[in-house]
Amino acid sequence: MGDNPDYPPPLKRLFELDQPRLRWPADRLDYVSQLGIGPEHTAGLVEIVLGWPEGLDEPESVEGWAAPHAWRALAQLQAVEAVEPLLSIMDRLDEARDDWYLAEFPHVFAMIGPAAIPALAAYLADTSNHNFPRSVAATGLKEIGRRHPDAMPQVMSILNGQFARFADSDEEFNALLLCDLMDLKAVDSAGMIERAYAAGKVDEFMVCWEDVERSLGVSGTGLIPDRAPPRPERSPPPMPSDSQSEWRLTPEERQREKQKEKQAKAKRKQQETARKRNRKRR
Repeated sequence: MGDNPDYPPPLKRLFELDQPRLRWPADRLDYVSQLGIGPEHTAGLVEIVLGWPEGLDEPESVEGWAAPHAWRALAQLQAVEAVEPLLSIMDRLDEARDDWYLAEFPHVFAMIGPAAIPALAAYLADTSNHNFPRSVAATGLKEIGRRHPDAMPQVMSILNGQFARFADSDEEFNALLLCDLMDLKAVDSAGMIERAYAAGKVDEFMVCWEDVERSLGVSGTGLIPDRAPPRPERSPPPMPSDSQSEWRLTPEERQREKQKEKQAKAKRKQQETARKRNRKRR
């Protein structure tokens, strides 16, 4: 990769781009209309992406930020051919404590759409994969369901089926998967979730039972003994002045933001400070 292979002009442009903006996919470059990237470039895009783990250990082997731009282009192309290659590098990225794949791969899978579900489900079920990569597959499934409501029943079946095997998974992974179920308001799963807590199979440092009760609007059935009363909600911070009214959030929006923050913290537990702020390879 360091030799910048003879890619066609649209792909060469990726090596000239600066670090992509972090608010993706809300803020993004249209690689198809602006750079002329099309389905015929899928193989080259995948090749660029596969160089990302190599660049973590050998920064000079990858130029600039071409790989993140490449996987974003693959997402816009809805290139299902890219799903398996992306999954294949996640364990290596996890070992390198890369933060980009945690934040972006779920959105890549979601933009590719329901065609990615079988590969994601298989990866999620494979216990030989690392916890955080498996949780990325789960979050990718969740985001597919959100983008494609017709796929939501299939997504919920997969996520619930995986969590039902909580006894065979460690506490950290169960907590990560639970974050996605909570985000989807999986009220029908509350009994199963309570049984997992009663069996001591959820990392309560990451997600406590009281958070589940509050998020799903349910109460326990008594399976979990000697529980403290649910923690009261903390008062929201003072609202900004009228001149900043566009920043105001409704209670529902604040709850969603709090849940997103909890999920983000859970997914980064035991991770070092993100390398993304220090990856200056140009």
